[in-house]
Amino acid sequence: VGDLQPGDIVDQIDGKSAATVYRDKMSLISGSPQWKSYRAMSSFAAGAQNSSVKITLLRGDKTIELQLNRDLSAGQYGTAVNNLRKKSGKVTDDIYYLDLNTLSKDTIDSWIHDMANAKGIICDLRGYPNSNHNLLNHLLKTGEDTKWMFVAKTAYPNQQKIEFKDFGWNMQPQQPAITGRVVFITDGRAISYAESYMGFIKDFKLATIIGQPTAGTNGNVNPFTLPGGYTISWTGMLVKNHDGSTHHIKGIVPDIPLQRTLKGVTEGRDEFYEKAVQLIQVP
Repeated sequence: VGDLQPGDIVDQIDGKSAATVYRDKMSLISGSPQWKSYRAMSSFAAGAQNSSVKITLLRGDKTIELQLNRDLSAGQYGTAVNNLRKKSGKVTDDIYYLDLNTLSKDTIDSWIHDMANAKGIICDLRGYPNSNHNLLNHLLKTGEDTKWMFVAKTAYPNQQKIEFKDFGWNMQPQQPAITGRVVFITDGRAISYAESYMGFIKDFKLATIIGQPTAGTNGNVNPFTLPGGYTISWTGMLVKNHDGSTHHIKGIVPDIPLQRTLKGVTEGRDEFYEKAVQLIQVP
């Protein structure tokens, strides 16, 4: 019958219902609902590399069984997912698309004069930025010195008398300024540095945000290694929104919430991208 196809509905994995597999994975992941869902889905049929897995699919009115081999490492899987996206650059005569997961700072700098006067820019932050938050300088209207990151200073036992040292990025506007309409796409896989980036977009109203809430987990990581080679990590910094409100768990909430549809997936369409183009083209 062939391999998996866009629009196939996974009904069972190794004889276990897909819904049960999803719930079981969610129960073992910590964090916000949106982060747990992303992690659960990204490891939905995961297992030991080169092991086999039996997938039962619903394709239209047919039930199909496939025996597949887990032949991709986690890194290869991530690369394959990123390769499904559009290539960064001009997508029409006057609209740019920037995949911020892969686009370098140097490339943004080399394009900035053309982008500054473009009709619109679509920034894709469904993931983790490639050290390219210099784009913010060309979106800001004024300088800022807000303090939104807080590092605990602990001198007493049992979490007593904790003080915090506050920090910010102290970003400044830079020329040329981007004058066109800007749309950011994001979702629950955007975590940590990605949320610092998105926090500027949201709190300073630098663009329209579409998609789904970010992970709601920002701040340096504290890792702890246990006997047996197990590692536990937890958030090591308190991070708030720029107005002092709570960021943790909530994440950056889009201005326009979106959901993918089965029809869109079947047709191989990126409905979030399509919405971004539509917003830019509105007079």
